[in-house]
Amino acid sequence: MTQAVKASIFGLLLAFATVATAVAEYIAPSFVVLAGRSDLIVAGMIAKVSPKTFTLRVEEVLAGSERSKEIEVLRFEDWTCSFRWKPYEAGQREIAFLHKLSKKEARESGAKYGTMSAGDEGEWEIVGKEVSVQGFRVPGGREFDQGEHPGQWLPLDLVLDSIRRFRRCFSIVTDKDPWGSKILQSCSATELAEYRSRSYVHAYLVETALESGR
Repeated sequence: MTQAVKASIFGLLLAFATVATAVAEYIAPSFVVLAGRSDLIVAGMIAKVSPKTFTLRVEEVLAGSERSKEIEVLRFEDWTCSFRWKPYEAGQREIAFLHKLSKKEARESGAKYGTMSAGDEGEWEIVGKEVSVQGFRVPGGREFDQGEHPGQWLPLDLVLDSIRRFRRCFSIVTDKDPWGSKILQSCSATELAEYRSRSYVHAYLVETALESGR
């Protein structure tokens, strides 16, 4: 076996190992994690797209605190295990689940926030009165298939309301694991029952939160 062939085989094995490691480390965040752990959740429209970032015009802050009407967000980059539902374009509306970047990351990227996933789950496309979700299934949602990104369409008003109210009933204590958390019920049984009864989306969040908290 020549040195060139050996080098080629080694390169292929190294590439495979790199991909396998990435797959092993990638854990898609659940709806509960996104709703409970994001530093900021907003509904908005993309006003501008730059090579590394996009400018999101905030229509409503659903959780967290942000006074700016426009925020700079680090773009999600497609990779082996996940592709964004569509290429970035100005005019796209979405629900964005965001985490605040470190000072170093912000300085290097020019953004204030990044999306809350190593995959494309940190941004949900809004089209009309529906919003698309990836990574989980809510009984009652409308299924769709975009090739690499099977998922569901859910009613926008129900999703927005479920996110707005989620932290009234649940608090999440984090640990060193990026997605590790302890979910605590922070409202009364009566308040929880009222939240659950609002829709099948609310009920799904309650059930998965309680299951995760056990």
